[in-house]
Amino acid sequence: MKFNKAVDNYLHTRQFCSLSSSSQKNYECCLLAFCRMSVMGKTLGNVNIKKLNPAMCLEIYDTVELGTSTANANHIARVFSVLMNFLISIDEIPNNPMARVKKRSSEPRSVIWTHDQVMSFLDAAFGNFEWRNIGLVVLMCYEWGQRP
Repeated sequence: MKFNKAVDNYLHTRQFCSLSSSSQKNYECCLLAFCRMSVMGKTLGNVNIKKLNPAMCLEIYDTVELGTSTANANHIARVFSVLMNFLISIDEIPNNPMARVKKRSSEPRSVIWTHDQVMSFLDAAFGNFEWRNIGLVVLMCYEWGQRP
C-alpha cells in the first residue's frame, strides 16, 4: 500500500471522524503535507508504507524542525505516529518507525511577568483614565491565569 492510499484510508475511518473538527482539519493538513514531502529523493506519498523506516522518519522530523520549530516538529511527529498506529491496528505494518526517532524538547511558549513588571503595567493602566478598561481586563486575565 502506498502512503497516499494509507492517508486516504485513515481520513475515512471512524477514528478520524470522532476527532473534533479543528483536529480533523489539522490532521488532514499535516497528512496531506506528508504526501507531498520529499524524503530521501522520493515523494513520500508514492512510497510503499512497508518501506518506511526510522531513517526516513528522522529526515521528516529534521526537515520540519529546520523549516519551522521543534514544537511544530514534535506535533508533526505525533500526527505521523497516529497514522502509523492506525496502520499497525489494521495489520498493514508491524511497527511504528516514528517511535524510534529521538524527539528534542522545545522551549515553553509562555512568558511569565515578574512582580515588578506587573506593578509597572498596573501603574500605567490605571494611571490614565482612558486605559482603565483594558487594564481591568488584562488584570483579570492575569489573576485567573488566562491567556487573552
